[in-house]
Parts: sequence; structure tokens; C-alpha cells
Amino acid sequence: MSQHRSADGLLPDAILKIMKPAGIYTIQHLAKQLSPDLPPNAEIRAAVNKLIAEGKVQVSGFFMRNATYRLTVDEVVEGRREELTEYAESLRRSVELANLTRRR
Repeated sequence: MSQHRSADGLLPDAILKIMKPAGIYTIQHLAKQLSPDLPPNAEIRAAVNKLIAEGKVQVSGFFMRNATYRLTVDEVVEGRREELTEYAESLRRSVELANLTRRR
């Protein structure tokens, strides 16, 4: 196993964190974004293929003979759902804290 994050390990999660809902990415673009660890392109490609198999990423087309990738609609919706849930939880805690402060 290489010293880099393996395709079965943290690399797919790191790729999902990099990809934005409206973004389109090539393997080379993802490699630049992952620069501190700089895994080989073969590992990035394996991780992207795993994400495609899981239905989280899809091939969006080709640019200069290289495949381009983007998040699937379901993955974008799930990401937004998580953001809104975290925001709602934050609001709930703020209201509870405000109510406790008023009672004193």
C-alpha cells in the first residue's frame, strides 16, 4: 500500500469535500486540489470510479479527451439536507440558550 491515502480509505471522502455542486472536475484538477498529500492520478481515478459505483459522482462529459466528473443530483441534495439540518440544530440551540437567559 502506498504512503498516500488509499482509494478504499479517506480519498473518496476528500474528493467529495472538494467537489462543489455546480463544479465539473477532471482527475488532474482533483489532483491539484488534493495537493498536500498528492496521491497518484491512478489512486484518484480509482477513488472516483468507486464514487461513480456508489452513485455519488457521475461522468459529465469530456474535455480535451479527459473525462470530466460532477456530483450526482442525489449527492447535492444530500449535502444540502445535511447543511440545513446543521443550521436548524444551531438555531434550536440558540433559541434554547435565549430562553434560558430570559428565565434568569
